[in-house]
Amino acid sequence: MLLLLLLLPRSCCGPCCEQTQTSSHRTTREPTWPDEQRHFASMTAPVPLAHVPVLAREIVELLVKQRPLIAARSSPLAGPASKLVFLDATFGAGGHTRLILHGLPDAVVVAADRDVTALERIRTIEPVGVRERIVPVHMRFSEIGRRMRAVQVGDAGTPTRLWGALMDLGVSSMQIDTDGRGFSFQSEGPLDMRMDQNDASTPTAADLVNSMREKDLEDTIRKYGEERYAGRIASAIVSKKPFATTKQLADVVRAVMPFGQYKDTDKHPATRTFQALRIAVNDEMNELKQGLHDIEALMEPGGVLCGTKHDRKIKSNIKKKTFFFSR
Repeated sequence: MLLLLLLLPRSCCGPCCEQTQTSSHRTTREPTWPDEQRHFASMTAPVPLAHVPVLAREIVELLVKQRPLIAARSSPLAGPASKLVFLDATFGAGGHTRLILHGLPDAVVVAADRDVTALERIRTIEPVGVRERIVPVHMRFSEIGRRMRAVQVGDAGTPTRLWGALMDLGVSSMQIDTDGRGFSFQSEGPLDMRMDQNDASTPTAADLVNSMREKDLEDTIRKYGEERYAGRIASAIVSKKPFATTKQLADVVRAVMPFGQYKDTDKHPATRTFQALRIAVNDEMNELKQGLHDIEALMEPGGVLCGTKHDRKIKSNIKKKTFFFSR
């Protein structure tokens, strides 16, 4: 059995949390790191992190619970267990990877990310014996099956199998806070939204809004943003194009929204539109579907896949918090 758990961030308060931005300022989650640091001190030395990952304690607890199962599989009767390998499919700032490596000193983590700038942070992991147990791989979810076949951990010629995997879904606060990435409607920046800005084959958000027909744009905003005013937003975008920056687009969306719709909330009127465009630019739903399929094929029996979500649309497409896949 492969157990997949969809975990919801503690800061999530429901449908209004599509993106970690508000109408007046950027927000960050209040860390509960002192408690989590004490928790992990019982396993290893505390791990100081500049960026506290979402649901760190819950995720690492789930993965560390694999140790008894691994020990049983490596008993004299069962024969030697496979190498203790985990996949962090969204390395980001490396917080989850660090905690997994400190919680399981004999583990190896395949640190993957579609955003190549994230993998550059691996060199900031200083402790001897930790960074050496990281295998960096630049890949998107849909490439997991193909790229993992080239990853060699353990004996030569032995396929790499996974005891656990993590997928942190949606956009990170670090990406939102970098104006040049084009994810934020709060500041001026290029209307990009590509997770991998080095991938010239992926159209930017500007490419989409400047080239799509009104009906197609409306369908995209409604499907991926669940925006009830998708029609009037699409019409305004088509009439005002071309767009080059985030503020240009955000201001047009704000101008056509009904008066008072967002007056008493912290949510920006462009939240759902930006979410929809980001999902469309990066083909996130198809990427997730293929990634889940590939991870299931790589997982050891009893392996655990943890997924955290930041977008309501991603949650609604996964549908349930827990799935079991027969092996």
